[in-house]
Amino acid sequence: MVVFVILSNYSSPASTKPWLEFGSGYESIDNSSQTAIIFNKTQVCNIKKGDNQMKVHNESLRFSTRGEIDFIDLTDKVQEVVEKAGVKNGLAHVFAPHATGILILTEYEPSLLEDIRTMLEKLIPRRTAYQHPSNAHSHLRSVLLSPDKTLPVIDGRVVLGTWQSLVFVETDVHPRQRTVIIQVIGE
Repeated sequence: MVVFVILSNYSSPASTKPWLEFGSGYESIDNSSQTAIIFNKTQVCNIKKGDNQMKVHNESLRFSTRGEIDFIDLTDKVQEVVEKAGVKNGLAHVFAPHATGILILTEYEPSLLEDIRTMLEKLIPRRTAYQHPSNAHSHLRSVLLSPDKTLPVIDGRVVLGTWQSLVFVETDVHPRQRTVIIQVIGE
């Protein structure tokens, strides 16, 4: 992972602590440059300017799905990662790096999940003549809905509506091992 930090007309006086603190595994930068490129070889990067400290925490969650249009509630796991990151205020970005997996924000309630399953089948039916072999409908469903969500973090908690949950939806035709990447950014 490469993190780009662009500085706008900022130079650190030689007598003060550098604006960027490197942990183990980070490449050094040229402090005279207005641009810093950090190769993140570990999980956490702290960027400092004055008294504020920006944290970046990356974590992956792995889980199994049972097959086509399976729903996995990730809400509690994402909150655990936010708490582990120690970010009080910022953002949690959740990304599913799969061509046939999506993330939705919805109420995790069985009858509503069945309605979502029915909607996906009506919008992009499984049994239609597609050019792509075997699972074109899985890919097309993933084109309609995003593989990522960005959620606010306030006072150390992911902010969601009263009935909202963050849910992974498996759109592929077989059970799969899946991963979501959670990046928490803030102070």
